[in-house]
Amino acid sequence: MMIHRPTIQDLDLINEIFLECKQDLDYQGIFQWDHVYPHKDVIVKDIINQNMHALTKDGEIVGVITLDTNEEEEYREIYWAYDDCMVIHRLVIRPSHQGKGFAYRLMQYMTCVTKVRTNRFDWTCIAEISEQWSFIRN
Repeated sequence: MMIHRPTIQDLDLINEIFLECKQDLDYQGIFQWDHVYPHKDVIVKDIINQNMHALTKDGEIVGVITLDTNEEEEYREIYWAYDDCMVIHRLVIRPSHQGKGFAYRLMQYMTCVTKVRTNRFDWTCIAEISEQWSFIRN
């Protein structure tokens, strides 16, 4: 397994994962996403801005997650303990790979990335990740 930043060459595969996940959510009666959002332009922007991270297993991207500082309008009304918050958007795991801990691994990784990017660095986190996951690269 490896976590990395995808490139524009990965766009079609990542878009396919989103479409599969939308269909799976619809099947479950969860209507969070529709035919309008998220769309390919959103994915392109995430890739170009290097805010998206992909988890690859056996050479195949099985999921992605986006982390940035763009907060929803509703979030601005909340009092936050810190001004430099990071926001997770669009976590998707290909339905055929769900239930295997991949989302957990991406979330755990994002926790470490957040600590680094917001200057609240936690060496414990990096040590734990390094021991368990020798597959992380930028």
